Amino acid sequence: PLKLLRQYKKHTGRNLKIELKDKEVVRGKLAGLEGDVIVLEEETKAQAKKKERNIRNIKFDLIDKTFVMVSFK
Repeated sequence: PLKLLRQYKKHTGRNLKIELKDKEVVRGKLAGLEGDVIVLEEETKAQAKKKERNIRNIKFDLIDKTFVMVSFK
């Protein structure tokens, strides 16, 4: 799990699972950092196998836990 803000910079481009303090779970690709805000690209499934990418900004103090999702592709 990622605990410090500086750890997020090393994992730019990787898929993350973020649990927020309000118990919401967010999954997506880490696009980068802007100060203490984490920029996440969420994939949402739209109609007929099309995937839309939404950019979501999450403040670091709203995050409870973050896990790096390992891909074996």
